[in-house]
Amino acid sequence: MKTPKVNLQNMDEVAGTALDDLQGDRVFVDEGELGRGGMGEVRQVFDPRLLRRTAMKRLDVAGSSADLVRRFVDEARVTGQLEHANIVPVHEFGTAEDGTMYLGMKLVRGWTLWDVVHQMGEQRLDSEKLGDLVQVLIKVCQAIGYAHSRGVVHRDLKPSNVMVGEFGQVTVLDWGVAKVTRTDADSVQLGRQESVDRYDQLVGTPAWMSPEQAVADHEAVDERTDVFALGALLYFILTAHSPYRGALPQQIWMAQAGEIVPVDERDVGRTLPRGLVRIAMKAMSTLPRHRYDSAVALGNALEGFLRGTWNLPQKGWKEGESIISEGDVGDTAFVVVTGSLEVCVGQGAEMAVLRALGPGDVFGEMAVFTSRPRSATVIATSDVELIEVTRSALADGLGLNSWMGAFVTALAERFHEADRALRGLE
Repeated sequence: MKTPKVNLQNMDEVAGTALDDLQGDRVFVDEGELGRGGMGEVRQVFDPRLLRRTAMKRLDVAGSSADLVRRFVDEARVTGQLEHANIVPVHEFGTAEDGTMYLGMKLVRGWTLWDVVHQMGEQRLDSEKLGDLVQVLIKVCQAIGYAHSRGVVHRDLKPSNVMVGEFGQVTVLDWGVAKVTRTDADSVQLGRQESVDRYDQLVGTPAWMSPEQAVADHEAVDERTDVFALGALLYFILTAHSPYRGALPQQIWMAQAGEIVPVDERDVGRTLPRGLVRIAMKAMSTLPRHRYDSAVALGNALEGFLRGTWNLPQKGWKEGESIISEGDVGDTAFVVVTGSLEVCVGQGAEMAVLRALGPGDVFGEMAVFTSRPRSATVIATSDVELIEVTRSALADGLGLNSWMGAFVTALAERFHEADRALRGLE
């Protein structure tokens, strides 16, 4: 593959090793195919001038339709103008001597999100691994949010278009069917006004399509179309499936109707975090106005989830069971998720109810901070779900060995002493 000749002057003044090959035609060494699709083939090539390997996407112009050539040019211009850490960088664009159009890009090393999820299997739902995958999706949200700020909608977000590197690098690939929605000074420029989209043409991949894409309503496609696809990526992380069931025709019908397979119908072998399920389903709402307003808002929701208690264990208790007992020593506090409980003191007929607890309430925290015996008994008055917060988890989250931890521990001691004094125990 050759590019046009360049006229270099005074190269003998350039310090360094032999640079004779800077004169004349530039020749890339073809090292094999990386992939192939509707927009041409991608090959790995070696650049002998820069001594680096890159990815070269090629399109046979003579054997392609005018629309396909325009999409290829659009991809080069869109990707070349989107300069973001999580979007594949473009090195060059041109036409070789044989008429082949080429697009030179960074060679992105790693694994697709599709490969990562399937290689992990059920272990992807372990708290640490799931947190890492959500961080990957947050980076994708950031890249797409930036693209939206430049007036670009990706329209083909799917697991095979997200690359994850060995050291956590995340790259969004394949902007070949991206849509430019604006023509202002801040938006990406295409150099023309007419659209390549035909009214009867589906654009994107049916397994990950929003309803407006599936009915080829190109005018309705906007940033929230990508939000749907981001929600579908989260659904894939949780279930290892696309939101739709069956082969291509059925996927299109389901996408057109917005009929997403409920998460509960997917056999994943684990209890999924309900917060993530809610985020995914909101992002994939049938009506765009019911989705997150932007990729940034979706990313913020994911970050908020990671800051919560999702990775703490939950346990169910039956009505009438005692969760903790007065006088016992423990190192676990509890947060009420569902159900009702009563806090009691005393034994047998002398037992008195101090207060009722419901969702959002916390109990047992004094024993965690002070290592003193429990000062009350807590009994479930209905079936309950509780989040368990151990001393070690609290130490990790609060830093009990820090000055703040010492401060909170001292306050807990004071409250414990005051509580006992008020009850006449000291």
